[in-house]
Amino acid sequence: LDTMKQGFVSHISHQLRTPLAAIRSASGLLLEGIAAGSEEKRRELLGIIREESERLIQEVNRILDISRMEAGMMEYRFGSGELPPLVQKVVLKLAPIAFRKGVDLELMPLPELPSVAMDEERVAQVLDNLIGNALKFTPRGGKVTVRAECEEGNGCVKVSVSDTGRGIPRESL
Repeated sequence: LDTMKQGFVSHISHQLRTPLAAIRSASGLLLEGIAAGSEEKRRELLGIIREESERLIQEVNRILDISRMEAGMMEYRFGSGELPPLVQKVVLKLAPIAFRKGVDLELMPLPELPSVAMDEERVAQVLDNLIGNALKFTPRGGKVTVRAECEEGNGCVKVSVSDTGRGIPRESL
């Protein structure tokens, strides 16, 4: 448990450090007047600050969610919803990351799926994490594939994310 906590703290520290460094650099450039003559450059720097601030908020929310889960206090808001638009939205959101990394992000054609009982925000969060990790660990020229299907016999809907990255070591599964 202590080893897992150490790894978690290390991971979170890394996840927080990157957006903080970007915010510090962009705000420093603004304060130094680097973008004083260019409205376009100023807006670009402010956009970076805004995006990285959002990343920080998301990471802090993930930490809080983990704490809530460990305490058995996680709240879910289940409702009937359609999975295909949610999957498409997450894939579209992460497509620019795939493009920048030179990774092919493919969403397989989504079949007709029944409405499902789900907490859309949590399902989107899980998809974001799975696809984000697949992109993170897939090298340039690799491929991440997202598909959804209705499992025969049990009426469950399954969404899967596969990639051509190095995979997760057996001991970490």
